[in-house]
Amino acid sequence: MVSMVLNPKVQRIHPLHVEVDKPMPGQKRGFTLIELLIVVAIIGILAAIAVPNFMNARVRAKVAGVRAELRALGNALESYRLDNNAYPWPRINNRFDTANHIANVLELTTPIAYMSTVDMDDPFVPEKFWVSYATTGSHPTYVYVNYHGQWGNDYYKNQLSQIPEGYGMTSHGPDEKDSGGVHWPLFVHLQGKTVAEANGLIYDPSNGLKSPGDIVRYGGAVQASSMGGGS
Repeated sequence: MVSMVLNPKVQRIHPLHVEVDKPMPGQKRGFTLIELLIVVAIIGILAAIAVPNFMNARVRAKVAGVRAELRALGNALESYRLDNNAYPWPRINNRFDTANHIANVLELTTPIAYMSTVDMDDPFVPEKFWVSYATTGSHPTYVYVNYHGQWGNDYYKNQLSQIPEGYGMTSHGPDEKDSGGVHWPLFVHLQGKTVAEANGLIYDPSNGLKSPGDIVRYGGAVQASSMGGGS
């Protein structure tokens, strides 16, 4: 019988075991290609989640800011009416190509300062892209109309007796379009429209964060003064 003596210095390797080279002492081990791809994939997934949330948060912040500014303007308009028994027309009609801007309502700043300024840009209409209303169909500042003022006389002269005293202010809203929200109270009074028929004219976030419609604020005796979440 032949006896076999195993050398104790020889290491037996399991057939499924793969020996991986280990870094020398003091040597740093780099990332493998698979590890780098996994990291890139994770970053991509996080970005896909975070970027839309960030953009939506910006839109919500703009909407909240617009409503706060329209509320402050509304308070100033009511104070002006208490002192003058009427809302501003406005009387300055040569700014920004058309008269229907809150920036034209200088009556709120002089001779009595109901507001420190009325030069308030609509954040949903970047002014750098604005040329004129005739060119872009948009207003660079909040829209303001007095239903018994110059705007009312221009658009509804023969029906003014059917329209209560009041005003409308609008921002283009997240869709960045002038949806004609200032006309809504007149549709209510002259055509008997209801809130349910205001789709596309008045912004409602329940229809989607970037849904169509203007952010509105109405004041005075118009029936629509509590509509749209902007009042």
